[in-house]
Amino acid sequence: IGERMRNSDLDLDDPASPESRRYLEKIYYAGDGIGSRPLRPGHYKVYASHGPEYELASQEVDLVAGKSTSIGLVLKHSMTTPGWISGDFHVHSIHSVDSAMDLPDRVTSYAAEGIDFIVATDHNYVSDFGPTLDGLNLADWVKS
Repeated sequence: IGERMRNSDLDLDDPASPESRRYLEKIYYAGDGIGSRPLRPGHYKVYASHGPEYELASQEVDLVAGKSTSIGLVLKHSMTTPGWISGDFHVHSIHSVDSAMDLPDRVTSYAAEGIDFIVATDHNYVSDFGPTLDGLNLADWVKS
């Protein structure tokens, strides 16, 4: 279907049950924690996360054609890290042959996961995440 890869559904697969081998339908990154997207009708398990300081939240939902559905997930803050910052010092974007993430999704994914500092390391290309962070109003959440 034209996809380079499909992300795991985060649930363990049962080798005896082909139905257990499922994948994530879509991944969305909401820099402010709020978002909406159209999806095809069906039964879904929706996950929300905000990095290692928060518990993963999920909720099952049935989507019906032509009808909007809202869910509200609350993430429990379970670990504090005063005086510490988190960082990823090897970040690829659409400018590398081994990444399909455009700059807005790339930087928003890090803001959504609570990462404080990211370093662009695209292959054969010098990327600057700063203008994208500024344009998305995420510079207060992630530095580059």
